[in-house]
Amino acid sequence: MPTPEYQLLREELGNPSENTISDAMLERLLEEEGSFKMAAMRACRVIARAFSLRASKSIGRTSKDYSRQAQLWLDMAKEYEEEIAGLAKPLVGGISKSQKIVQEEDGDRITPFFGRDKFEEGYNDY
Repeated sequence: MPTPEYQLLREELGNPSENTISDAMLERLLEEEGSFKMAAMRACRVIARAFSLRASKSIGRTSKDYSRQAQLWLDMAKEYEEEIAGLAKPLVGGISKSQKIVQEEDGDRITPFFGRDKFEEGYNDY
């Protein structure tokens, strides 16, 4: 039986406890984002937000620095963000000749305001 995707996401994040982020939240993030890496980035931000709302404590030699933990999760989110940005494919503009012909033959098409020779001397559009 395959491992549910939310468990794979939990493992990707380093197995944070259920108290830190619930399975239901991981499932929701996977559903909303539609991408494993995007869901991981959002999960890191959710966890960082939860830690940033907690007060740091010191009792004797023992201390809990939640702001440091929040920063670690934000750093991890930033790493995912950079990785996702690197995966994006650039948009290369332009249309094919057949698309151009279909577009020009469209009777409901608004006449383009700019043309190839719009700024050439002697061009009269009116």
